[in-house]
Amino acid sequence: MKPTLQTRARRSVGHRKRNVTPRRASFYGPSGKAEQCGWLKDRYGVFWQIVPTVFGEMMKDPDRARAERVAEAMLKMVKFDIQELKRAYDAS
Repeated sequence: MKPTLQTRARRSVGHRKRNVTPRRASFYGPSGKAEQCGWLKDRYGVFWQIVPTVFGEMMKDPDRARAERVAEAMLKMVKFDIQELKRAYDAS
């Protein structure tokens, strides 16, 4: 079975050591557009959100202050910066 675009997007962010930027750019191409919070619009007008796996893990933390710091940091991003999210998560 051939993977769909959505499955490929999920796979590309599931492996933390893989560089997602070339894959991300291939989704929206020359006529698409990157949006806030990891959203992008492809050349057909379909919106996708590319979210790193670690973001979901951080947001599930029982310490709500940590999760709120991560959410605040994410709202300032167009493309997720995992190192910046980790800094926000670990800040006291």
